[in-house]
Formats: sequence, C-alpha cells, structure tokens
Amino acid sequence: MFIDIKSIFIYMVIILNEKLIINHDHNKKLKQVAVSGEIRFTPQELYQMTTNGKRLFKLKCELWGKDIVTNDKLFIFNPLRYFPAISPAISEKFTFSEILGEGVLDEDLGKEEAYARLILTNLSSGTQIIDKTETVSYK
Repeated sequence: MFIDIKSIFIYMVIILNEKLIINHDHNKKLKQVAVSGEIRFTPQELYQMTTNGKRLFKLKCELWGKDIVTNDKLFIFNPLRYFPAISPAISEKFTFSEILGEGVLDEDLGKEEAYARLILTNLSSGTQIIDKTETVSYK
C-alpha cells in the first residue's frame, strides 16, 4: 500500500517560515534574539477553535546551541504563545523576542551557532509538532 506523505501533512497544523535572528551589540555586551514564523491550521482545527471558544494550541520556543558533540539548551522564551490569540484564523503569525547577555549564548570555544526549537502542542489531544529554524552563526 502506498501512502502519499505530502497528502498527510495537509491535514495537520504546520509551522512555516520559521526564522531566528541574532543581533549583537558589542558595546553593551547584549544580543537581541528574535524568532518569528507562522502557524497554519487546518479547516477542521479552525472549526474547533471557532466553536470551542477557548485556546486549543500552545507554542513553546527554546534556543539551542549547536555543537559538534551535543546541543545545549541555552534559553526558553517566556511567555508561551496560545492560539487562537484573539479570534480564530487559518493562519497566525508569532514572534518571540528577548535581549540576552553575551554569556547566555557564549557556550563553547570558536564559532558560535544556535537554532530555535518550536514545540506546538494541541491542548485537547496532547499531540505535538516540533520544528526548528535554520542554524545561525554569531560571535
């Protein structure tokens, strides 16, 4: 039996256009970290959010350092994001932003690299969609 993987994903919530930006202020020894993207819900999920009247999804964002041997969790953004935000929509944009001291992201010698890990949880079923941004180099 052949299953078309692309058709399966049409019926699941997806995270799109996820992006990590790290800007460094060397004078203040701070880094502006921003993670943005979009969540696209299925028509069924949109219907559930509309008729249910409460938030059905939770988005968590973590910042991870990319190393040769192991990856380190560097930071968890707060607050979490809940959807629908105000009124249900088929697509919701999100942004996590934080100013961090250099030490938070200075986790190894040499070239520094990080990525953001996004965890979207369906609060009624408990299922999760996990996605990550491209790895960003910074110093």
